[in-house]
Amino acid sequence: MHPLDELVEVVAKAYYLTPQTLRSKNRRARYREARKVFYYIARKNTNLTFDDIAQALNRSNPYSPMKQHREMAELIKSDQRLRRMVEICEYYWQSGEEPQPVPIVVKPTGEADDGRTRNSEREINQSNDGGASPD
Repeated sequence: MHPLDELVEVVAKAYYLTPQTLRSKNRRARYREARKVFYYIARKNTNLTFDDIAQALNRSNPYSPMKQHREMAELIKSDQRLRRMVEICEYYWQSGEEPQPVPIVVKPTGEADDGRTRNSEREINQSNDGGASPD
């Protein structure tokens, strides 16, 4: 058992994920953000090395958590929602209380994680404007 397994559980539950999906290589925005929160909290609250933290999420490269920690340190200065997610996850992890899923703000309907419009949204747009292309 890894010393950060409890934190993995807390962050996964806060983001409506399973620990397996948090540890996966999936690049969806929500998964990436959850991993960033995990790396940030782990480094901030433990004396573990970036290599140890990377191993908690089945990563072999310690540079990823190092980079993500640095990015999060800057992001939470200006992003109140992200700062609140960190606070909530830290609270549940340190208190030992059963973590609760946190309502998260998602991107507007129709915007895929990579910024493209989803096919279903494109079809809705076409049906609303007589079939014209949304371009």
